[in-house]
Amino acid sequence: MSKNGISICHRPLEQSDGLDLMPPIGHEYGEYDEEITHIGGKVESIAIRSGIDVTIFDYEYLKHTEAILDTPECFEVCILFTGGGKNIVCNSNDVDHVGKDSIPNISDTSYVFLTKDKFAVKSKIEKDTKFTGICIRFLPEFLPKLKNFPSFESINTNHPLHYGSNSKFWVGMFKTPQNIRDLAQKIFNNGFSNNPNDLIIESYVLKILSDFIEVLQVIDNPSLTKRSILLSKDRRMIKAAQTLILSDIAHTWEINEISRKVGLNTKKLKQGFKSEFGVPIYSFLQQERMNKALELLKIGNLSITDVSLIVGYANPSHFAYLFKRKYGKSPSQVRSNELPTIC
Repeated sequence: MSKNGISICHRPLEQSDGLDLMPPIGHEYGEYDEEITHIGGKVESIAIRSGIDVTIFDYEYLKHTEAILDTPECFEVCILFTGGGKNIVCNSNDVDHVGKDSIPNISDTSYVFLTKDKFAVKSKIEKDTKFTGICIRFLPEFLPKLKNFPSFESINTNHPLHYGSNSKFWVGMFKTPQNIRDLAQKIFNNGFSNNPNDLIIESYVLKILSDFIEVLQVIDNPSLTKRSILLSKDRRMIKAAQTLILSDIAHTWEINEISRKVGLNTKKLKQGFKSEFGVPIYSFLQQERMNKALELLKIGNLSITDVSLIVGYANPSHFAYLFKRKYGKSPSQVRSNELPTIC
Protein backbone atom coordinates (compact mmCIF):
# COMPACT_ATOMS: atom_id res chain seq x y z
CA MET A 1 0.00 0.00 0.00
CA SER A 2 1.17 3.53 -0.62
CA LYS A 3 -0.08 6.93 0.40
CA ASN A 4 1.49 10.32 1.10
CA GLY A 5 4.96 9.03 0.42
CA ILE A 6 4.76 5.94 2.67
CA SER A 7 5.01 2.47 1.12
CA ILE A 8 3.89 -0.51 3.23
CA CYS A 9 4.38 -4.16 2.32
CA HIS A 10 3.22 -7.09 4.45
CA ARG A 11 4.05 -10.58 3.15
CA PRO A 12 5.14 -14.11 4.14
CA LEU A 13 8.50 -15.63 3.25
CA GLU A 14 8.71 -17.12 -0.22
CA GLN A 15 9.48 -20.54 1.25
CA SER A 16 6.53 -20.49 3.66
CA ASP A 17 3.22 -22.25 3.06
CA GLY A 18 0.63 -19.54 3.53
CA LEU A 19 1.49 -18.21 6.98
CA ASP A 20 -1.11 -16.17 8.79
CA LEU A 21 0.01 -12.53 8.87
CA MET A 22 0.24 -10.91 12.30
CA PRO A 23 -1.57 -7.59 12.78
CA PRO A 24 0.77 -4.58 12.94
CA ILE A 25 1.43 -2.84 16.22
CA GLY A 26 -0.64 0.30 16.60
CA HIS A 27 -3.13 -0.01 13.72
CA GLU A 28 -4.92 -2.42 11.49
CA TYR A 29 -3.48 -2.08 7.99
CA GLY A 30 -6.78 -0.99 6.49
CA GLU A 31 -6.82 1.97 8.88
CA TYR A 32 -3.06 2.49 8.75
CA ASP A 33 -3.07 3.60 5.13
CA GLU A 34 -5.68 6.22 5.91
CA GLU A 35 -3.90 7.57 8.98
CA ILE A 36 -0.30 7.93 7.82
CA THR A 37 -0.04 11.51 6.59
CA HIS A 38 2.93 12.50 8.70
CA ILE A 39 5.74 10.21 7.50
CA GLY A 40 7.40 9.34 4.22
CA GLY A 41 9.44 6.27 3.36
CA LYS A 42 8.93 2.52 3.34
CA VAL A 43 8.05 -0.32 5.70
CA GLU A 44 8.19 -4.04 4.99
CA SER A 45 6.80 -6.66 7.36
CA ILE A 46 7.70 -10.31 6.67
CA ALA A 47 6.08 -13.30 8.39
CA ILE A 48 8.85 -15.70 9.42
CA ARG A 49 6.87 -18.30 11.35
CA SER A 50 3.33 -18.58 12.62
CA GLY A 51 3.42 -16.02 15.44
CA ILE A 52 6.73 -14.34 14.50
CA ASP A 53 7.54 -11.59 12.01
CA VAL A 54 10.23 -9.03 11.20
CA THR A 55 9.54 -5.43 10.23
CA ILE A 56 12.13 -3.48 8.26
CA PHE A 57 11.69 0.28 8.22
CA ASP A 58 13.20 3.35 6.60
CA TYR A 59 11.05 6.46 6.99
CA GLU A 60 11.14 10.10 8.07
CA TYR A 61 8.64 12.27 9.95
CA LEU A 62 7.34 15.06 7.75
CA LYS A 63 6.02 17.10 10.66
CA HIS A 64 6.04 17.14 14.46
CA THR A 65 3.84 14.25 15.54
CA GLU A 66 2.15 13.13 18.74
CA ALA A 67 0.22 9.88 18.29
CA ILE A 68 -1.29 7.16 20.45
CA LEU A 69 -0.30 3.57 19.58
CA ASP A 70 -1.89 0.45 21.04
CA THR A 71 0.70 -2.22 21.83
CA PRO A 72 -0.58 -5.83 22.04
CA GLU A 73 0.80 -8.53 24.31
CA CYS A 74 4.03 -9.68 22.67
CA PHE A 75 7.80 -9.95 22.82
CA GLU A 76 9.72 -7.56 20.57
CA VAL A 77 13.36 -7.00 19.71
CA CYS A 78 14.03 -3.64 18.04
CA ILE A 79 17.44 -2.76 16.58
CA LEU A 80 17.42 0.95 15.85
CA PHE A 81 20.00 2.29 13.38
CA THR A 82 18.68 5.86 13.57
CA GLY A 83 15.85 7.37 15.58
CA GLY A 84 14.72 10.17 17.87
CA GLY A 85 11.93 11.40 20.09
CA LYS A 86 10.34 9.30 22.80
CA ASN A 87 7.42 7.06 23.71
CA ILE A 88 5.52 7.70 26.92
CA VAL A 89 3.55 4.86 28.49
CA CYS A 90 -0.07 5.80 29.17
CA ASN A 91 -1.86 4.88 32.37
CA SER A 92 -4.43 2.11 32.01
CA ASN A 93 -6.97 2.98 29.31
CA ASP A 94 -6.69 6.74 29.83
CA VAL A 95 -4.53 7.80 26.89
CA ASP A 96 -4.64 11.43 28.01
CA HIS A 97 -3.05 10.54 31.32
CA VAL A 98 0.54 9.56 30.58
CA GLY A 99 2.68 7.77 33.13
CA LYS A 100 6.20 8.57 34.27
CA ASP A 101 7.78 5.91 32.05
CA SER A 102 9.41 7.59 29.03
CA ILE A 103 11.34 5.45 26.54
CA PRO A 104 13.74 7.43 24.29
CA ASN A 105 14.42 6.34 20.71
CA ILE A 106 18.24 6.39 20.55
CA SER A 107 20.28 5.68 17.41
CA ASP A 108 22.54 2.59 17.45
CA THR A 109 20.57 1.15 20.35
CA SER A 110 18.81 -2.20 20.79
CA TYR A 111 15.56 -2.60 22.71
CA VAL A 112 13.84 -5.61 24.25
CA PHE A 113 10.11 -5.24 24.95
CA LEU A 114 8.10 -7.78 26.96
CA THR A 115 4.43 -6.88 27.31
CA LYS A 116 2.12 -8.88 29.53
CA ASP A 117 -1.08 -7.20 28.40
CA LYS A 118 -2.26 -4.64 25.85
CA PHE A 119 -1.36 -1.07 26.73
CA ALA A 120 -0.98 2.30 24.99
CA VAL A 121 1.98 4.60 24.43
CA LYS A 122 2.02 8.24 23.35
CA SER A 123 4.71 8.79 20.72
CA LYS A 124 6.29 12.27 20.44
CA ILE A 125 8.52 12.74 17.39
CA GLU A 126 9.97 15.95 15.92
CA LYS A 127 9.85 16.85 12.22
CA ASP A 128 12.70 15.47 10.05
CA THR A 129 13.45 12.64 12.50
CA LYS A 130 14.56 9.60 10.50
CA PHE A 131 13.90 6.03 11.66
CA THR A 132 15.80 3.09 10.20
CA GLY A 133 16.25 -0.42 11.56
CA ILE A 134 14.41 -3.68 12.14
CA CYS A 135 11.98 -5.08 14.70
CA ILE A 136 11.41 -8.80 15.36
CA ARG A 137 8.12 -9.60 17.08
CA PHE A 138 6.62 -12.73 18.66
CA LEU A 139 3.12 -13.43 19.87
CA PRO A 140 2.79 -15.05 23.32
CA GLU A 141 1.79 -18.43 21.87
CA PHE A 142 5.15 -18.68 20.08
CA LEU A 143 7.27 -18.14 23.19
CA PRO A 144 6.77 -21.64 24.72
CA LYS A 145 8.53 -23.03 21.64
CA LEU A 146 11.72 -21.21 22.64
CA LYS A 147 13.87 -23.15 25.10
CA ASN A 148 15.18 -21.24 28.13
CA PHE A 149 13.35 -18.08 27.21
CA PRO A 150 12.83 -16.04 30.41
CA SER A 151 9.26 -15.43 31.52
CA PHE A 152 7.84 -12.00 32.26
CA GLU A 153 8.00 -12.80 35.97
CA SER A 154 11.65 -13.94 35.91
CA ILE A 155 13.15 -10.61 34.83
CA ASN A 156 12.92 -7.56 37.05
CA THR A 157 14.40 -4.16 37.79
CA ASN A 158 17.70 -5.77 38.80
CA HIS A 159 18.34 -7.15 35.31
CA PRO A 160 21.41 -5.43 33.75
CA LEU A 161 19.42 -4.41 30.67
CA HIS A 162 16.40 -3.04 32.55
CA TYR A 163 15.34 0.48 31.55
CA GLY A 164 11.73 0.70 32.65
CA SER A 165 8.82 -1.52 33.68
CA ASN A 166 5.49 -1.81 35.40
CA SER A 167 2.95 -4.60 35.82
CA LYS A 168 2.22 -4.66 32.07
CA PHE A 169 5.57 -4.15 30.34
CA TRP A 170 9.33 -4.54 30.71
CA VAL A 171 11.84 -2.64 28.57
CA GLY A 172 15.55 -3.34 28.27
CA MET A 173 17.99 -1.34 26.18
CA PHE A 174 21.70 -1.29 25.41
CA LYS A 175 24.18 -0.09 22.80
CA THR A 176 23.94 -2.49 19.85
CA PRO A 177 26.93 -4.89 19.64
CA GLN A 178 28.62 -4.93 16.24
CA ASN A 179 27.76 -8.57 15.46
CA ILE A 180 24.03 -7.98 16.00
CA ARG A 181 24.24 -4.68 14.09
CA ASP A 182 25.80 -6.53 11.14
CA LEU A 183 23.07 -9.19 11.13
CA ALA A 184 20.34 -6.55 11.29
CA GLN A 185 21.96 -4.60 8.46
CA LYS A 186 21.95 -7.71 6.25
CA ILE A 187 18.25 -8.24 6.95
CA PHE A 188 17.61 -4.55 6.18
CA ASN A 189 19.57 -4.66 2.92
CA ASN A 190 17.94 -7.90 1.74
CA GLY A 191 14.44 -6.82 2.66
CA PHE A 192 14.67 -3.64 0.62
CA SER A 193 16.62 -5.08 -2.32
CA ASN A 194 15.02 -5.65 -5.72
CA ASN A 195 15.57 -9.39 -5.34
CA PRO A 196 15.42 -10.24 -1.60
CA ASN A 197 16.85 -13.56 -0.41
CA ASP A 198 14.22 -14.81 2.04
CA LEU A 199 16.37 -17.72 3.21
CA ILE A 200 19.03 -15.26 4.36
CA ILE A 201 16.40 -13.08 6.05
CA GLU A 202 14.98 -16.08 7.90
CA SER A 203 18.37 -17.39 9.05
CA TYR A 204 19.56 -13.99 10.31
CA VAL A 205 16.30 -13.34 12.17
CA LEU A 206 16.69 -16.67 14.00
CA LYS A 207 20.36 -15.91 14.75
CA ILE A 208 19.45 -12.54 16.27
CA LEU A 209 16.75 -14.24 18.32
CA SER A 210 19.30 -16.72 19.66
CA ASP A 211 21.72 -13.93 20.57
CA PHE A 212 19.03 -11.95 22.38
CA ILE A 213 17.96 -14.94 24.46
CA GLU A 214 21.55 -15.18 25.68
CA VAL A 215 21.54 -11.48 26.47
CA LEU A 216 18.32 -11.73 28.48
CA GLN A 217 19.69 -14.67 30.43
CA VAL A 218 22.84 -12.66 31.19
CA ILE A 219 24.94 -15.51 29.80
CA ASP A 220 28.53 -14.52 29.07
CA ASN A 221 28.40 -13.23 25.52
CA PRO A 222 31.71 -12.17 23.92
CA SER A 223 29.90 -9.61 21.77
CA LEU A 224 28.73 -7.73 24.87
CA THR A 225 31.19 -5.96 27.15
CA LYS A 226 30.46 -4.49 30.56
CA ARG A 227 30.65 -1.04 29.03
CA SER A 228 27.99 -1.82 26.44
CA ILE A 229 25.42 -2.73 29.10
CA LEU A 230 24.66 0.31 31.20
CA LEU A 231 22.25 0.08 34.10
CA SER A 232 19.15 2.12 33.39
CA LYS A 233 19.80 4.53 36.24
CA ASP A 234 23.36 5.16 35.05
CA ARG A 235 22.14 5.62 31.47
CA ARG A 236 19.68 8.32 32.54
CA MET A 237 22.40 10.13 34.49
CA ILE A 238 24.85 9.97 31.57
CA LYS A 239 22.18 11.38 29.25
CA ALA A 240 21.56 14.09 31.84
CA ALA A 241 25.30 14.88 31.77
CA GLN A 242 25.18 15.34 27.99
CA THR A 243 22.12 17.62 28.32
CA LEU A 244 23.86 19.62 31.04
CA ILE A 245 26.97 20.19 28.89
CA LEU A 246 24.91 21.19 25.85
CA SER A 247 22.91 23.66 27.94
CA ASP A 248 26.03 25.83 28.36
CA ILE A 249 28.97 24.85 26.14
CA ALA A 250 30.84 28.05 27.08
CA HIS A 251 31.01 26.99 30.72
CA THR A 252 34.31 25.60 32.01
CA TRP A 253 32.94 22.21 32.94
CA GLU A 254 34.85 20.05 35.42
CA ILE A 255 34.23 16.31 35.76
CA ASN A 256 33.61 16.65 39.50
CA GLU A 257 31.01 19.38 38.90
CA ILE A 258 29.14 17.33 36.30
CA SER A 259 29.35 14.25 38.52
CA ARG A 260 27.85 16.15 41.45
CA LYS A 261 25.05 17.70 39.40
CA VAL A 262 23.87 14.42 37.82
CA GLY A 263 24.53 12.22 40.87
CA LEU A 264 26.95 9.73 39.29
CA ASN A 265 30.49 9.05 40.50
CA THR A 266 33.31 10.29 38.28
CA LYS A 267 34.56 6.84 37.23
CA LYS A 268 31.13 5.68 36.03
CA LEU A 269 30.51 9.06 34.43
CA LYS A 270 33.73 9.03 32.38
CA GLN A 271 33.47 5.37 31.35
CA GLY A 272 29.74 5.50 30.67
CA PHE A 273 29.90 8.75 28.70
CA LYS A 274 32.57 7.39 26.37
CA SER A 275 30.65 4.12 25.94
CA GLU A 276 27.38 5.91 25.23
CA PHE A 277 28.61 8.69 22.94
CA GLY A 278 31.88 7.32 21.59
CA VAL A 279 34.14 10.12 22.87
CA PRO A 280 35.39 11.33 26.30
CA ILE A 281 33.53 14.21 27.95
CA TYR A 282 36.11 16.89 27.17
CA SER A 283 36.42 15.76 23.54
CA PHE A 284 32.62 15.94 23.24
CA LEU A 285 32.60 19.47 24.70
CA GLN A 286 35.35 20.67 22.37
CA GLN A 287 33.58 19.09 19.38
CA GLU A 288 30.34 20.89 20.23
CA ARG A 289 32.21 24.18 20.73
CA MET A 290 33.89 23.92 17.34
CA ASN A 291 30.60 23.06 15.62
CA LYS A 292 28.93 26.05 17.25
CA ALA A 293 31.86 28.29 16.29
CA LEU A 294 31.56 27.24 12.65
CA GLU A 295 27.83 28.04 12.69
CA LEU A 296 28.52 31.50 14.11
CA LEU A 297 31.25 32.19 11.59
CA LYS A 298 28.83 31.31 8.80
CA ILE A 299 26.58 34.14 9.94
CA GLY A 300 29.51 36.52 9.57
CA ASN A 301 28.30 39.38 11.82
CA LEU A 302 30.52 38.57 14.82
CA SER A 303 34.22 39.12 15.29
CA ILE A 304 36.49 36.13 15.81
CA THR A 305 37.08 37.31 19.39
CA ASP A 306 33.32 37.41 20.02
CA VAL A 307 32.89 33.89 18.61
CA SER A 308 35.78 32.66 20.73
CA LEU A 309 34.17 34.02 23.91
CA ILE A 310 30.70 32.75 23.04
CA VAL A 311 31.92 29.16 22.69
CA GLY A 312 34.00 29.27 25.86
CA TYR A 313 37.56 30.30 24.90
CA ALA A 314 38.93 33.41 26.60
CA ASN A 315 42.09 33.25 24.49
CA PRO A 316 41.27 33.89 20.80
CA SER A 317 44.70 32.61 19.71
CA HIS A 318 44.11 29.25 21.43
CA PHE A 319 40.62 29.12 19.91
CA ALA A 320 42.07 29.79 16.43
CA TYR A 321 44.64 27.02 16.93
CA LEU A 322 41.98 24.46 17.92
CA PHE A 323 39.68 25.57 15.11
CA LYS A 324 42.36 25.22 12.43
CA ARG A 325 43.38 21.82 13.81
CA LYS A 326 39.81 20.57 13.38
CA TYR A 327 38.82 22.19 10.07
CA GLY A 328 42.15 22.81 8.36
CA LYS A 329 41.43 26.52 8.01
CA SER A 330 41.74 29.42 10.39
CA PRO A 331 38.56 31.25 11.53
CA SER A 332 39.49 34.24 9.35
CA GLN A 333 39.96 32.00 6.29
CA VAL A 334 36.59 30.38 6.90
CA ARG A 335 34.86 33.76 6.95
CA SER A 336 36.25 34.67 3.54
CA ASN A 337 36.39 31.30 1.76
CA GLU A 338 34.26 28.24 1.15
CA LEU A 339 33.18 26.71 4.43
CA PRO A 340 34.11 23.13 5.34
CA THR A 341 31.51 20.53 6.27
CA ILE A 342 30.86 19.98 10.00
CA CYS A 343 32.32 16.61 10.98
